[in-house]
Amino acid sequence: MQKTTFLNVDIDIYSKKNINALLKALRNAIVIQNQDSEGFTSISAKQHTKTINSAILNYYRIIEGLPKKEKDIWYSCNKRILNIGIQGGAQPHEKPFTLSKKSIEYAQKLGAEIIFTVYGHQ
Repeated sequence: MQKTTFLNVDIDIYSKKNINALLKALRNAIVIQNQDSEGFTSISAKQHTKTINSAILNYYRIIEGLPKKEKDIWYSCNKRILNIGIQGGAQPHEKPFTLSKKSIEYAQKLGAEIIFTVYGHQ
């Protein structure tokens, strides 16, 4: 029986400007999951984390460690979304996933929204 579990946190970036310099600076820490010609890029961290809070902390450290030029590109993006993936399962009946105050603060400092994507039970 499939259990409801945390999968990972991706970052979805929307930008009308070219962000290739940002992606190049992040290449050792992230994987590009999806990118289109209309300004959407989805990235995930190479380092797998076991919790939502540790994933958000990891992204915060990665972005804060960027050189100024690349950090400026990050903050100039139209939208930055921390997309939390949850795999839905038959058990347990309910399962809480907590965002710490610190994670919410990190998301705010990164200028990012937080969304949850829940994948249905298969």
